[in-house]
Amino acid sequence: MSIESDCYSFLSETTAITDLVGTRIYPVTLPDDVAYPALVWTLISAPRDAFLSSDAGVVRCRFQFDVFSTSLIECAAVQQAIFSSLQRKFGTFGTSTIMGARQDAEHIDAYSPQDGTNKMIFVKSADYIVRLRQ
Repeated sequence: MSIESDCYSFLSETTAITDLVGTRIYPVTLPDDVAYPALVWTLISAPRDAFLSSDAGVVRCRFQFDVFSTSLIECAAVQQAIFSSLQRKFGTFGTSTIMGARQDAEHIDAYSPQDGTNKMIFVKSADYIVRLRQ
């Protein structure tokens, strides 16, 4: 499996996350007319560790997880579920093995969609560094 497939498997098989977002877990972009809350994940970078003569089989991934909702409290709840499931995790991650994970940054934003409604959409984002053995 790819790193992207492993990430989707991890998110979609983690009950604490799916209890909040259901199947609304999307790579890279949020679809139009989506129900909230929804989770978008992006693999930002994945440099591979190397020895002088070979690949070490270890990847240092940076993932960004963006939670979209009409409620900042819902955004925070989903991000807390991600944090609790991933922070300092060791073990399986799809078909890869996590050698350690930590949250690196967090950010909150809000915008008013151009759909004629007066509702605000909140976005709570967090970056994680995840070291994987493939």
